Amino acid sequence: MQYFVCLKQYGERMDKKISRRDFIKITGGTAATLLVGSAAITAGCIDPEFEEKETREIKDMWGRNLDIPKDTERLVATSAGALRLTSYLKAGDKVVGVEENEQADIERPYQMANPQYQEVPTIGPQHSGDAEKILGVNPDVVLTTYNSDIDPENLQESIGIPVVVVEYGEILTKEKRQIIYEALRTYGKVLNKTDRAEEVIDIFKDRIDDLERRGEEVEDAPRMYVGGIGRRGQQGLRSTVPDYAPLELLGYENMEGQLKGIDELGEVVEVDREKLIEYDPEIIFIDGGDPHLSLEELEKPEYQNLTAVENNEIYKLTAYNSYTTQYENVLINSYMVGKYFSPEQFNDIDIKDISNEIYKDIYGEPVYSDMVERHGEFGEIEV
Repeated sequence: MQYFVCLKQYGERMDKKISRRDFIKITGGTAATLLVGSAAITAGCIDPEFEEKETREIKDMWGRNLDIPKDTERLVATSAGALRLTSYLKAGDKVVGVEENEQADIERPYQMANPQYQEVPTIGPQHSGDAEKILGVNPDVVLTTYNSDIDPENLQESIGIPVVVVEYGEILTKEKRQIIYEALRTYGKVLNKTDRAEEVIDIFKDRIDDLERRGEEVEDAPRMYVGGIGRRGQQGLRSTVPDYAPLELLGYENMEGQLKGIDELGEVVEVDREKLIEYDPEIIFIDGGDPHLSLEELEKPEYQNLTAVENNEIYKLTAYNSYTTQYENVLINSYMVGKYFSPEQFNDIDIKDISNEIYKDIYGEPVYSDMVERHGEFGEIEV
């Protein structure tokens, strides 16, 4: 939609047509309430020849029907996981602004695969962004994931730009994965990337099928524990996820399921120290986001008699969480843990090769070396 405004600058009248978002820039965010039908009235001036930009209707995962531009060439993605999903669709060239945290530390695979994210303006803090800064980069659409820090209706009203909401989902179960797939399809429709959305969905389905098949062939699994999982920052050894997806996809469980039921599916919890010692894991996997706290804890006397410590069966994985779950790393970690606890069923798997295959399939770039440069080597570590 185009709006006609009359501006007075230095005593001279200026007539021009502007977009709704530019109209809001001039008159302030509350100007949305002043727009009636297809007309805008400012300074007593009306244009009878409004130009209407071609739009199409989509439905987001909040159940809202939204009019978005037919061609979406400029976007911002705000809130946890939104830029990751956008990057899955290889739509990084459309991104015109990122949240501040995306430029604070290059630690996630999608940042490494899309160095251009470091060159665009920032649009405010993580989880919500800033309405004025979002408006300043002039996007066609705002992509977001549902969370309590953002009100998409208020944001949309204040900037005059469609805000498309999806749920991020969870990779752990087939039912939860449907939410991921719906999110990809929704963003795919918005960005005219429907074919790519289906391609990404097939990538995940094929990899998960392969992992499940390999897991079924494992006869006896050792006692396993996964620790050091990040949650809004670095965490120590006892920080874990009861339903750890990389193990669950193989048909096995973190601490043989002893932690299940103490929190919501996929949530990070803290295991009791005595319970961990009593369980006595034969293999310990450490999350690779920042393992230093976990390794320091493992040097304490109370952990020295753990079977995993005595036998040096401690392995570093890629980061499970970084601004919510990194689904591509879940797949990679699943191959890693399988390789370490059942090498006979994963004897054809080379960690570097499988990681680069997954990163290239998902992002178009084999960024394993970049991950190692940032996080250090993955695999066996000594305490």
